[in-house]
Amino acid sequence: QIGRGIIVQAGKWGDSGGMTIFKANSIAEAEKLSGEDPLVKSGWVTLETGRFYPNVEIE
Repeated sequence: QIGRGIIVQAGKWGDSGGMTIFKANSIAEAEKLSGEDPLVKSGWVTLETGRFYPNVEIE
């Protein structure tokens, strides 16, 4: 996903989580992309999606 320009940013979130920002056309598309992650597929991590509203324009 990184090489294809789909992942905008990823990193630690809080004490025990992480966050990935995808360049996607919909929440459903972002959920599909997230679901391809091996850790999500294996059940090691859970998935929660939401919309991101940036304060600056993202190209």
